[in-house]
Amino acid sequence: MYVIYTAEPQVWHFRKVVSNILRGLRMSPYIAYRLFLKDVKATYSRSGFGMFWDLADPLVFAGIFYFLYLHGFISRAGGALAYPLFVTFGFLLYQTFSESVQLSMKSIDASRSLLNQLKVPPESLILSVAYRILFNSIFRIAIMLALTIFLIEDFSVAGFGKFLLFYPSLIFAGMAFGTLLAPIAAISSDVARFVTIVLMMMRFLTPVMWEIPNQGSLALVNTLNPISNILDNLRMLATLNEFSNPLDIVARLAIFGVILLVGMFVYHVSIPILSK
Repeated sequence: MYVIYTAEPQVWHFRKVVSNILRGLRMSPYIAYRLFLKDVKATYSRSGFGMFWDLADPLVFAGIFYFLYLHGFISRAGGALAYPLFVTFGFLLYQTFSESVQLSMKSIDASRSLLNQLKVPPESLILSVAYRILFNSIFRIAIMLALTIFLIEDFSVAGFGKFLLFYPSLIFAGMAFGTLLAPIAAISSDVARFVTIVLMMMRFLTPVMWEIPNQGSLALVNTLNPISNILDNLRMLATLNEFSNPLDIVARLAIFGVILLVGMFVYHVSIPILSK
């Protein structure tokens, strides 16, 4: 098999690039799994307690808010939910979205040396990020499940099951934005810093710590916020087995799908240049 290098941009050959992306997706699952294992082993190689810290992080967070609520330091209601449950779900779900954006955005820089040594499909890097986020989510979901069972008397197994099925939509949203930004982030570190600031600001404009009012300027901000409705529905599914605005959710996921497809196209054609 011969590879011919030319000065002609790949982007001019749209069909060929799309064909290569589809081929890369078919080849990626096993390669992505090996990259994921390599990443996990590197993370825990010098840790005596290993995965315990991943579980301790959301556990301590939930425990602090429950302690404050139990002793009357915080009494603000989270709508139909006890505030510790409301805010714990809000923070952990938003953490998943934020992590999805940032890990996807940094995937090229994190794998630059690997790309220089081995010829791997660019799509395997994206898929390995998805594996890592799902792995990290296991610990958050375990804490959310335990807290829900503890604080909700009529806990719904069906509702939490629907929550688990719908949960990847939050990862999908974050990875759509992160993949699109990855080539730019590989060129300039300022992009990653800017995105970190934006994500921090978004946390306060998303129903994480408080409900967003249905009227006024904040209601418009909430409508324009790409993940507000998704986060709200995930929390309500897990705790009360309730789901609202399905058409809005479908529309948002369709937009994320378009963003992800554009991002994967740009990602694919950028890798040969940015990996050098």
